[in-house]
Amino acid sequence: MSDARTSRETFRSRQRPTWIELNHEALGRNVAAVVKELAGVPLMAVVKADAYGHGSVAVARTALRHGASWVATATVAEALALRHDGIAAPILVLGYTPPEQVAAAVTGRLAVTVLDSEVLAALERAGAEQGHPASAHVKVDSGMSRLGVAAEELPAFVQSASELRHVELEGCYTHFRKGADRSATEAQLGLFLAALDRTEAAGHQFRLRHAANSAAWNTVPESRLDLVRSGIELLGLRTPDGRQREPVLSFRTTVAQVRAIAEGTYVGYEDSYRAARSMLVATVPVGYGDGFRRGPRNWGTVLIGGRERPLVGDVSMDLSMVDVSEPPEVAVGDIVTLIGKDGAAYLSAEMVADRLGTNNYEVTTELRGRIPREVRPAVRSDEPE
Repeated sequence: MSDARTSRETFRSRQRPTWIELNHEALGRNVAAVVKELAGVPLMAVVKADAYGHGSVAVARTALRHGASWVATATVAEALALRHDGIAAPILVLGYTPPEQVAAAVTGRLAVTVLDSEVLAALERAGAEQGHPASAHVKVDSGMSRLGVAAEELPAFVQSASELRHVELEGCYTHFRKGADRSATEAQLGLFLAALDRTEAAGHQFRLRHAANSAAWNTVPESRLDLVRSGIELLGLRTPDGRQREPVLSFRTTVAQVRAIAEGTYVGYEDSYRAARSMLVATVPVGYGDGFRRGPRNWGTVLIGGRERPLVGDVSMDLSMVDVSEPPEVAVGDIVTLIGKDGAAYLSAEMVADRLGTNNYEVTTELRGRIPREVRPAVRSDEPE
């Protein structure tokens, strides 16, 4: 019996013949290992963009149960979805929160990133109206030129905020542009710490100062400060400094049809591919509507029966075609691995990223919500984090 036939006996989703498998035992081990290595510095699990395509609620719950102290999202909506599903831990919204969303954030007891007086004023109004302090973390731009208060302006910004009665500036943070580069990271950290020193000398003490991401906490240990933010490392994606824990995500589909075609037959849209020989082509129900990239480059190959098989023709929105002419034989229902292991063969998010010309976490983040996420083992929602 071929590996392909044996694959029929492995797990498959009941929701759709294309699915994502999420190994939360591996996720738990990854989180626990990072918590241990941080040696007492609290861990913030970053679950923005649906936890880089891995499912934010389940990832947050598992991370918190294995030692994370905080959760971070990019938007208020992402954070409120976690609250709706019972996540009670502290949540920081890392992205820009417009003033009109501030009241909802305060109601959800979220910590909001602040970088201008308009958002501070909205926090003050919401805190006063709701009768409890609005929590904020000031973001400092230490060299990325993307978002934040300029380092030299931090003392004056905090001084103006200190006059507000219903806003608690509990944290201050920055973001490194090259966490794997020790020199660049040390330079940014130095600017950030100098700005903090000037601010604290003027009378404001932040409870939480944070800067390190998945790469920087290892590259520059002194960047750990009071809190470490980590996302891709927890998920087993390779970090920019070259470390990798257990991958959590596998992406699979199944063979929907196998047909023999003659030399000269066109495959797919726009006559982009014409068979140079007689061949066997398998159609699989996955396409760019799922985040299985069409162009300018595609996946290149997939795994069936423990072997790499080349894609042929353009990837469609919902379907793709694979050359399965070579043995072992492929049949309808066989499992196709797009990310993950198939016997001794392996196709990683990093390998796919190299082919697409991007990074590993864009590959997983692009996987669409219409793909079922199958958490194995299931993460219970009736237990506290």
